[in-house]
Amino acid sequence: MRSAAVVGTGIAGVLLCELRRRSGSLIAPMVVHCALSSFGYASAWAAARRQ
Repeated sequence: MRSAAVVGTGIAGVLLCELRRRSGSLIAPMVVHCALSSFGYASAWAAARRQ
């Protein structure tokens, strides 16, 4: 389970670095990171409310 988290984090890092490289701005990866984190938080909140 931990190795899947490490692999997932590594892949996300590579994708965000590539987005930074292609966009030439730090804003684009920051927005993507914030959006994905917010989605994860909202999903966890919704799942907790269902139980």
